[in-house]
Amino acid sequence: MLSHWHLWGLTQKFNFDSADSLPNFFQTVTMLLSTHWLWLITKVKQSNSDAYVNYWRMLTVTFFLLALDEATNFHTMTAKPLREMLQASHFLYFTWVVWGMAFALLFVAAYYKFLRALPTLMRNQLLFAGAIFLCGAVGLEMVGGQLQTVYGTGSSAVAVGIIVEEVLEMSGVWLFNYALLNYLLAQMPTTQIQHAQ
Repeated sequence: MLSHWHLWGLTQKFNFDSADSLPNFFQTVTMLLSTHWLWLITKVKQSNSDAYVNYWRMLTVTFFLLALDEATNFHTMTAKPLREMLQASHFLYFTWVVWGMAFALLFVAAYYKFLRALPTLMRNQLLFAGAIFLCGAVGLEMVGGQLQTVYGTGSSAVAVGIIVEEVLEMSGVWLFNYALLNYLLAQMPTTQIQHAQ
Protein backbone atom coordinates (compact mmCIF):
# COMPACT_ATOMS: atom_id res chain seq x y z
CA MET A 1 0.00 0.00 0.00
CA LEU A 2 1.32 3.46 -0.88
CA SER A 3 2.17 5.62 2.11
CA HIS A 4 1.23 9.22 2.60
CA TRP A 5 4.85 10.08 1.89
CA HIS A 6 4.63 8.51 -1.58
CA LEU A 7 1.52 10.54 -2.30
CA TRP A 8 3.07 13.78 -0.98
CA GLY A 9 0.42 13.92 1.74
CA LEU A 10 -2.42 14.15 -0.78
CA THR A 11 -4.40 11.31 0.80
CA GLN A 12 -4.96 13.42 3.93
CA LYS A 13 -6.20 16.30 1.80
CA PHE A 14 -8.93 14.02 0.42
CA ASN A 15 -9.79 12.46 3.78
CA PHE A 16 -13.58 12.81 4.19
CA ASP A 17 -13.23 12.59 7.98
CA SER A 18 -10.75 15.45 8.37
CA ALA A 19 -11.52 19.12 9.01
CA ASP A 20 -8.36 20.06 7.12
CA SER A 21 -9.33 18.49 3.81
CA LEU A 22 -10.63 19.42 0.38
CA PRO A 23 -14.04 17.71 0.88
CA ASN A 24 -14.58 19.72 4.07
CA PHE A 25 -13.51 22.93 2.32
CA PHE A 26 -15.87 22.11 -0.58
CA GLN A 27 -18.79 21.55 1.79
CA THR A 28 -18.07 24.80 3.65
CA VAL A 29 -18.03 26.74 0.37
CA THR A 30 -21.33 25.21 -0.80
CA MET A 31 -22.95 26.14 2.53
CA LEU A 32 -21.67 29.69 2.16
CA LEU A 33 -23.15 29.68 -1.34
CA SER A 34 -26.48 28.68 0.19
CA THR A 35 -26.09 31.59 2.61
CA HIS A 36 -25.54 33.92 -0.33
CA TRP A 37 -28.70 32.78 -2.18
CA LEU A 38 -30.71 33.03 1.04
CA TRP A 39 -29.42 36.55 1.65
CA LEU A 40 -30.42 37.62 -1.87
CA ILE A 41 -33.89 36.14 -1.44
CA THR A 42 -34.20 37.87 1.94
CA LYS A 43 -33.29 41.23 0.43
CA VAL A 44 -35.90 40.83 -2.32
CA LYS A 45 -38.55 39.67 0.16
CA GLN A 46 -37.74 42.63 2.38
CA SER A 47 -38.18 45.06 -0.51
CA ASN A 48 -41.56 43.47 -1.20
CA SER A 49 -42.60 43.60 2.49
CA ASP A 50 -43.15 39.84 2.35
CA ALA A 51 -44.88 38.34 5.40
CA TYR A 52 -42.23 35.60 5.66
CA VAL A 53 -39.12 37.77 5.38
CA ASN A 54 -38.05 36.95 8.94
CA TYR A 55 -38.14 33.24 8.12
CA TRP A 56 -35.78 33.84 5.20
CA ARG A 57 -33.58 36.01 7.42
CA MET A 58 -33.29 33.28 10.04
CA LEU A 59 -32.53 30.70 7.34
CA THR A 60 -29.68 32.92 6.17
CA VAL A 61 -28.24 33.14 9.69
CA THR A 62 -28.72 29.40 10.24
CA PHE A 63 -26.82 28.43 7.11
CA PHE A 64 -24.02 30.86 7.90
CA LEU A 65 -23.67 29.19 11.32
CA LEU A 66 -23.77 25.74 9.68
CA ALA A 67 -20.96 26.83 7.36
CA LEU A 68 -18.91 27.97 10.37
CA ASP A 69 -19.60 24.66 12.11
CA GLU A 70 -18.53 22.75 8.99
CA ALA A 71 -15.31 24.76 8.80
CA THR A 72 -14.44 24.25 12.49
CA ASN A 73 -16.06 20.83 13.10
CA PHE A 74 -17.42 22.26 16.34
CA HIS A 75 -20.24 19.68 16.55
CA THR A 76 -17.74 16.81 16.65
CA MET A 77 -15.97 18.42 19.61
CA THR A 78 -19.12 17.92 21.69
CA ALA A 79 -19.30 14.18 20.94
CA LYS A 80 -16.55 12.90 23.25
CA PRO A 81 -17.56 14.70 26.48
CA LEU A 82 -21.22 13.82 25.89
CA ARG A 83 -20.33 10.20 25.12
CA GLU A 84 -18.35 9.92 28.34
CA MET A 85 -21.10 11.61 30.36
CA LEU A 86 -23.88 9.42 28.93
CA GLN A 87 -21.76 6.28 28.50
CA ALA A 88 -23.10 6.14 24.97
CA SER A 89 -22.08 3.62 22.33
CA HIS A 90 -23.32 1.90 19.18
CA PHE A 91 -25.85 4.08 17.31
CA LEU A 92 -25.35 6.94 19.77
CA TYR A 93 -21.54 6.73 19.74
CA PHE A 94 -21.48 10.15 18.05
CA THR A 95 -23.69 11.71 20.70
CA TRP A 96 -24.14 15.05 18.92
CA VAL A 97 -26.82 13.33 16.78
CA VAL A 98 -29.17 13.60 19.79
CA TRP A 99 -29.26 17.39 19.72
CA GLY A 100 -28.95 17.27 15.92
CA MET A 101 -32.25 15.37 15.70
CA ALA A 102 -33.84 17.68 18.28
CA PHE A 103 -32.81 20.73 16.26
CA ALA A 104 -34.19 19.21 13.03
CA LEU A 105 -37.56 18.49 14.65
CA LEU A 106 -37.80 21.96 16.21
CA PHE A 107 -36.84 23.51 12.88
CA VAL A 108 -39.55 21.65 10.96
CA ALA A 109 -42.14 22.57 13.62
CA ALA A 110 -41.13 26.26 13.57
CA TYR A 111 -41.07 26.39 9.76
CA TYR A 112 -44.22 24.36 9.07
CA LYS A 113 -46.29 27.44 8.22
CA PHE A 114 -43.47 28.84 6.07
CA LEU A 115 -43.11 25.58 4.13
CA ARG A 116 -46.86 25.39 3.52
CA ALA A 117 -46.78 28.88 2.00
CA LEU A 118 -44.06 28.01 -0.53
CA PRO A 119 -44.87 26.97 -4.10
CA THR A 120 -45.31 23.19 -4.29
CA LEU A 121 -42.21 22.57 -6.41
CA MET A 122 -39.99 24.69 -4.17
CA ARG A 123 -41.37 23.05 -1.03
CA ASN A 124 -40.81 19.55 -2.40
CA GLN A 125 -37.28 20.40 -3.52
CA LEU A 126 -36.37 21.83 -0.12
CA LEU A 127 -37.85 18.87 1.75
CA PHE A 128 -36.06 16.41 -0.54
CA ALA A 129 -32.74 18.24 -0.13
CA GLY A 130 -33.22 18.35 3.65
CA ALA A 131 -34.07 14.64 3.79
CA ILE A 132 -30.95 13.72 1.80
CA PHE A 133 -28.78 15.90 4.05
CA LEU A 134 -30.26 14.47 7.26
CA CYS A 135 -29.89 10.91 5.98
CA GLY A 136 -26.16 11.58 5.84
CA ALA A 137 -25.65 13.96 8.76
CA VAL A 138 -27.79 12.02 11.25
CA GLY A 139 -28.76 8.64 9.76
CA LEU A 140 -25.37 7.58 8.42
CA GLU A 141 -23.67 9.19 11.41
CA MET A 142 -25.63 6.81 13.66
CA VAL A 143 -24.73 3.87 11.43
CA GLY A 144 -21.13 5.06 11.59
CA GLY A 145 -21.31 5.01 15.38
CA GLN A 146 -22.47 1.39 15.28
CA LEU A 147 -19.66 0.48 12.87
CA GLN A 148 -17.13 2.32 15.04
CA THR A 149 -18.29 0.42 18.13
CA VAL A 150 -18.21 -2.99 16.42
CA TYR A 151 -15.20 -2.72 14.10
CA GLY A 152 -13.13 0.08 15.61
CA THR A 153 -11.52 3.21 14.20
CA GLY A 154 -9.70 2.78 10.91
CA SER A 155 -11.67 -0.20 9.65
CA SER A 156 -12.78 -0.42 6.02
CA ALA A 157 -16.44 -0.51 7.08
CA VAL A 158 -16.08 2.76 9.01
CA ALA A 159 -14.22 4.39 6.09
CA VAL A 160 -16.95 3.43 3.61
CA GLY A 161 -19.63 4.68 6.01
CA ILE A 162 -17.89 8.05 6.32
CA ILE A 163 -17.64 8.45 2.54
CA VAL A 164 -21.34 7.62 2.01
CA GLU A 165 -22.31 9.98 4.84
CA GLU A 166 -20.32 12.90 3.43
CA VAL A 167 -21.53 12.32 -0.13
CA LEU A 168 -25.14 12.42 1.09
CA GLU A 169 -24.50 15.64 3.00
CA MET A 170 -22.84 17.26 -0.02
CA SER A 171 -25.66 16.12 -2.30
CA GLY A 172 -28.25 17.56 0.07
CA VAL A 173 -26.56 20.97 0.15
CA TRP A 174 -26.15 21.03 -3.64
CA LEU A 175 -29.82 20.18 -4.12
CA PHE A 176 -30.67 22.95 -1.67
CA ASN A 177 -28.57 25.40 -3.70
CA TYR A 178 -30.28 24.26 -6.88
CA ALA A 179 -33.73 24.81 -5.36
CA LEU A 180 -32.81 28.26 -4.01
CA LEU A 181 -31.34 29.47 -7.29
CA ASN A 182 -34.33 28.20 -9.27
CA TYR A 183 -36.69 29.91 -6.85
CA LEU A 184 -34.76 33.17 -7.08
CA LEU A 185 -34.71 33.14 -10.87
CA ALA A 186 -38.31 31.98 -11.33
CA GLN A 187 -40.01 34.16 -8.73
CA MET A 188 -38.08 37.41 -8.84
CA PRO A 189 -37.61 39.84 -11.75
CA THR A 190 -34.01 40.23 -12.88
CA THR A 191 -34.02 43.92 -11.97
CA GLN A 192 -34.90 43.11 -8.39
CA ILE A 193 -32.09 40.56 -8.13
CA GLN A 194 -29.58 43.08 -9.46
CA HIS A 195 -30.88 45.70 -7.03
CA ALA A 196 -30.53 43.25 -4.11
CA GLN A 197 -26.89 42.64 -5.02
